[in-house]
Amino acid sequence: MLLTYQSASLFIDADGDGYDGGQSTVCYGATVPAGYMLTSSGTDCNDTDATKNATFMFYADTDADGFGAGSLVAVCAVNATTPPAGYSLNNTDCAPDNAALNATYSFYEDEDGDGVGASGRVVSVCAVDANTPPAGYSLSFTDCNDSNALIYQSASLFIDADGDGYDGGQSTVCYGATVPAGYMLTSSGTDCNDAVYSLTNTCSSIVNLKLNIEGYYDTATHAMRPVMANQGVGSSATDVDDVTVELRDSSTNALVASATARLQTDGTATATFVTAPSGSFYIAVKHRNAIETWSATAQTVGATPLTYDFSAAANKAYGNNMILLETGVYGFYSGDLNQDGFIEAIRLSSII
Repeated sequence: MLLTYQSASLFIDADGDGYDGGQSTVCYGATVPAGYMLTSSGTDCNDTDATKNATFMFYADTDADGFGAGSLVAVCAVNATTPPAGYSLNNTDCAPDNAALNATYSFYEDEDGDGVGASGRVVSVCAVDANTPPAGYSLSFTDCNDSNALIYQSASLFIDADGDGYDGGQSTVCYGATVPAGYMLTSSGTDCNDAVYSLTNTCSSIVNLKLNIEGYYDTATHAMRPVMANQGVGSSATDVDDVTVELRDSSTNALVASATARLQTDGTATATFVTAPSGSFYIAVKHRNAIETWSATAQTVGATPLTYDFSAAANKAYGNNMILLETGVYGFYSGDLNQDGFIEAIRLSSII
């Protein structure tokens, strides 16, 4: 039988850790009963757990991934460095409701969802880790068209317009899983005519000319006028007129091939001979109101395109038969309106 004879207000200490969970008036005998104490080390924030007695500041970790978010809250804990379950020392969780995501990493935006991002569009994204971009983002930045999931890589490809395996140059192309039509990764060689299919690369003969026609030349612009547009034929700002280019046998002067070429304001014209003549020929140029003019010497025409510049000097024409238009620039005489090889004085007022 317990002897009770005194009453006092004692501190409640249910977990026996020396910190109180409040006070209560107790009737007791010679000794303080278990669960109470006369003095206290301070208020106990959890009087059912002897390991915890004070509050510390932590961040809520609602998804229990070890990363907190939001503002600091006071929590009953063992110490300031040991947050209880549901709390964290940091607030770096970028997805507090998803335990799989907690930190941000830099990725490239992948707008079309093809797995390849675009250069220059780096963003910080909440992700599992730095090597696992979420949907809509990528580790790669090589997408050359981020609005089309079927097109994502850029490379310098060979141009093969006629599909014969020979190239007409190279171009940087944005494409997808396969090389697009009209291009190829490797080439069998340079195509002398990429508009005509030929497995043997046998092409038309090309003659690139430069020439001026006296009546069309403007010394103020150092170029010919766009005569066709001025006369209501088309709207090109560079088309002057058509000329006929003939290849004449170097021995007999006989006509071997003829082609029409469009003369440009800068004096350039390209004649394509589809019969692919090859050999040594005089180049004869005819125009509807100019004196027919031949090259000074026979020229080699064949698989390799020929370039001949009449405009550079008078002696580029047979018999020096050209007129000086301005310093260092020569041209064909204008005024042979009926193409008889002569410029009559009576016609001079009609010359363009």
